Amino acid sequence: LSAGGELNVYASTITQGGVLRAPVGAINLGWDGTGTAPRDSISNRSVPATRQLTLATGSLTSVSAIDPLTGSALTLPYGTNLNGTAWIDPTSTDITVGGAPQKTVNVSAQSVTAQTGATVDLRGGGDLYAYRWVTGVGGTKDILASSASFAVIPSYTADYAPFAPFNPTAVNTNLGGDAGYANAGLAVGDRVYLSGVAGLPAGNYTLLPARYALLPGAFLVTPKSGVPPAAAVVQPDGASVVAGYRFNDLNAARTGSPLAAAFEVAPQSVVRARAEYDDSLANAFLLASATAHDAVPPRLPIDSGQLVLAATSAMAIQGAVSAQAPAGGRGGLVDISSPIDIFIAGPGAAAPAGSLVLNSSELNSFGAESLLIGGVRTATEQGSAIAVKTNNITVNNAGAPLTGAEIVLAASR
Repeated sequence: LSAGGELNVYASTITQGGVLRAPVGAINLGWDGTGTAPRDSISNRSVPATRQLTLATGSLTSVSAIDPLTGSALTLPYGTNLNGTAWIDPTSTDITVGGAPQKTVNVSAQSVTAQTGATVDLRGGGDLYAYRWVTGVGGTKDILASSASFAVIPSYTADYAPFAPFNPTAVNTNLGGDAGYANAGLAVGDRVYLSGVAGLPAGNYTLLPARYALLPGAFLVTPKSGVPPAAAVVQPDGASVVAGYRFNDLNAARTGSPLAAAFEVAPQSVVRARAEYDDSLANAFLLASATAHDAVPPRLPIDSGQLVLAATSAMAIQGAVSAQAPAGGRGGLVDISSPIDIFIAGPGAAAPAGSLVLNSSELNSFGAESLLIGGVRTATEQGSAIAVKTNNITVNNAGAPLTGAEIVLAASR
């Protein structure tokens, strides 16, 4: 439930054999030694060039917003809409026209290998969500700004909450003092047992900051004084008071039976009756904003992301790239870049010494909406700009056609 993050992994040798996720964000693995070196944000030292980077069998590298357990598209919180017309992201940047973060996976090394069974997931789908509390006849108090109340989501299975506070800057106060999806009173591992109400079966639930009560299927939980009821007591406005107890499931010293307490559990219909909140969804809002400002529509959460493969000596890609998008979304982008000459080969084709050899069958398997060989593209206000990295490209693939919806070859010579 935490969107727009960036994960950077740099080392001289990298083997990604596990699961990495940055929903609607960026994952950067390795540096091929060309251009300006990335710098470690703590030591400020240049990172080492990566000699070998391997995406191992069974690994998953994902920037998709598709739930890995259910396969359903997720709605992820990302900022606020203070006035109904301007979307402010968690860093207090106005993204109304520029658009949301781009789903991007950068894989860069002297030699890059993606083994059979490795997957890079760029799939489109899901949405980003921003809220706006509206004071007036719907209520004069933002009830979700409370640190005494919490949210629970039945489908949320992790035993820790996402970390998604807003981060205002000294020169940019667009967030209006809103702390965002945060609660200083919560610790990692804090959970609650609730005896259950309609739509929320009895069980243990991870405590989330109260703002998460705006997400689909969520409930607002507020501790109450008094004796906990033996059975759920429905309140006049539709909320219920139930028995339960708080605990921390990472506390190894926890012993004995917990003491029961009373909790009010309010479904979303009750929350929105107590206070008025306007909802903004990125797929519709950001597209409409770009159109209204006569700007190039940005890539949206419904669109697939971008994979950049950069190598200076060798590249072998047997793994899979999931680049499809649902109806209404744009497919994925795959960019392949190298400072040395690139040779796209068919069966038996002999490549010149020192070339980076690409197999056309492997390239076809990406299923990208657009395949760029020879450089890296970035989105601009006018469209796509290509930074050409390769001097010469040779296509000699008789017997193994290179196919795709769009193929771009870019070379400086």
